[in-house]
Amino acid sequence: MLSLESLTQLAQKHAEALPAQVAEFEIRGHRFHSASRPHLMGVINLSPDSWYRESVILNTDAALVRARRLREIGRA
Repeated sequence: MLSLESLTQLAQKHAEALPAQVAEFEIRGHRFHSASRPHLMGVINLSPDSWYRESVILNTDAALVRARRLREIGRA
């Protein structure tokens, strides 16, 4: 997992790229306008080869549970 320290180092290393605008995009009919407000996105890691083993979801049922949980967290 990324730590605050590692994120700080990444931000410092790539400081010139931080102000870059992200192009608008759409997912299942929901349009994301990055310039209008911040957005958070959860990731469901389905790769059994992932270096971060703790995040790997190995079956469909577990992936759906994680997706629902991420959606609920996002609504909070």
